Amino acid sequence: MKLKLILLEDLKDIGKKGEVKYVKSGYARNHLIPKGKARLATQDALDEIDEQLRQQEMMASQELAKVQRAAEEIDGITVFVKAKADENGTIYGGISASHIQKALDDIGVEVPEASIQLNEPFKQLGDYKIQLNLDHGIEAYFNLVIELE
Repeated sequence: MKLKLILLEDLKDIGKKGEVKYVKSGYARNHLIPKGKARLATQDALDEIDEQLRQQEMMASQELAKVQRAAEEIDGITVFVKAKADENGTIYGGISASHIQKALDDIGVEVPEASIQLNEPFKQLGDYKIQLNLDHGIEAYFNLVIELE
């Protein structure tokens, strides 16, 4: 005999969190339910899971809209950073992603440092195009101008 269960976490060879699966009753009663990995799929439990999924989808769509708005704000802006350099324009120390993040924060644009894509710190004064990889696969580009301090 099999029991209808709602999985409370991802289980190898059974299914993913939130899925409804039929599992042998002994395995369900002796392992999955006591360890909190699944619960019986009563109508109330199914309704509760549906409501949780709706809320998660709504939160995900709100997060996506927030990231898209941020990308639109960032796209095409110019950010200025001042740095000390020698007479050839070589920057002492370089400009890294953390410097760029601070400059963005100073103008009111909050992005995680990890989203700033740099191969290596900038070592020369000049203009650069910077790519941001935001959540949900959204990209934004802005101009960075490194000026002499």
